Amino acid sequence: MALSSSFPQVDPRPVARRVLVNSVGLSTSGGGYTVNNQLGGEMVFTGAARKNGGFGSISTATLIDDANIIGAMDLYLFSQSVTPAANRSAVSFSDSDMQYYVGTVSFPAPTNLVNNRAISIPALGLAYQCSAQNLYGYLVTLTSHTTFNSATDIHIGLVFYLY
Repeated sequence: MALSSSFPQVDPRPVARRVLVNSVGLSTSGGGYTVNNQLGGEMVFTGAARKNGGFGSISTATLIDDANIIGAMDLYLFSQSVTPAANRSAVSFSDSDMQYYVGTVSFPAPTNLVNNRAISIPALGLAYQCSAQNLYGYLVTLTSHTTFNSATDIHIGLVFYLY
């Protein structure tokens, strides 16, 4: 029996989407960062799911540092907004916040490109389910370094496959 044209067609294939987010609230004066410090504030990766409560996976992550100062760092991802530590404070997530933890993207020390630094991590395969349609990221330094030139010196790009 052939389907009637009045039935909508559903495409079961995943949709790929790249989202680039700038850092917020990085310190530009008043002392540098030490190991395990929160770097700035919350980064919102909008459209990480097709609908509220939707699923996806992260295939690739990139990091660009316009200030050319950072070393290795971690990006902690959550399915909803949580309360991180203050900028330049020791990273700390509450037990209740960890209920929304999705995973960590660990960036090794990026390549120094004279004016900036960059690193790309392929083939992550980090699956998640969003509370709404966004993922929330929080950067943590794994090395000490100086302050930034601008509060938005770090750029994180994530490639999502939405299911």
